[in-house]
Amino acid sequence: MIAGTLERVIAAQTAAGSSIAGAPVVYGTGVIIAVLVALPATTTWVGSLVTVAHEGGHVVLAILSGRGPRDFKVHESTGGGVTEFGGGWGSRPHPGVFVGDITPPMLGLAGAYLVLAGHAWSLLWAAIVLLLAAWAKAMDFFTGLVVLLAGVGIGWVAVRGSPDLQTGLAVALVWLMPLGGVRSLADLRLGSDKSDSGRLAHNTWIPRVVWVAIFWFVAIVCLAAGGARLLGL
Repeated sequence: MIAGTLERVIAAQTAAGSSIAGAPVVYGTGVIIAVLVALPATTTWVGSLVTVAHEGGHVVLAILSGRGPRDFKVHESTGGGVTEFGGGWGSRPHPGVFVGDITPPMLGLAGAYLVLAGHAWSLLWAAIVLLLAAWAKAMDFFTGLVVLLAGVGIGWVAVRGSPDLQTGLAVALVWLMPLGGVRSLADLRLGSDKSDSGRLAHNTWIPRVVWVAIFWFVAIVCLAAGGARLLGL
């Protein structure tokens, strides 16, 4: 019975993915997400999900490089975040610092290919697993609440939602990551000494503006490539 249900879900998702490129729902969802990211009244809460992805990039690479991350925090007032690292081998956490700003756009690009391949359901469950892992590292109540609400909402759609609703939510997440990443970079500008670009400049002697330019390049390329695929261009 379970196997039959999974087969029906996968078949429905594959059919939806093959026809989603250029569909009105893609354009409409993109506009809605862009407005939510741009409006001051909603950008903090919406941007908090992008921050979770950003800090998640730090956490994953910190684990892979042997620097066990203690926890991370999403700031309630700004939607920004910070990850606290533990010890480990190596003298400086360059890779872990670098990946934060490029993680959301790259997730959005990968998600676009998954949705178009008919794997929206798989994308939602991947998001749930990542959110559960992030929840275990949440530093305070607000951070835990953001992660928990996102996980519960995505989980309900993954379990109870129709294939069309699942595809719609997956498309929304795919738009959110690169658009939110671009908004975060716009707010960052050249960053402070404690920002990712500031720490990279301090540790590598490469000017801060170069690191910011790299972040912008990755974000724009991912947004353009993923967006073009979704819009059927």
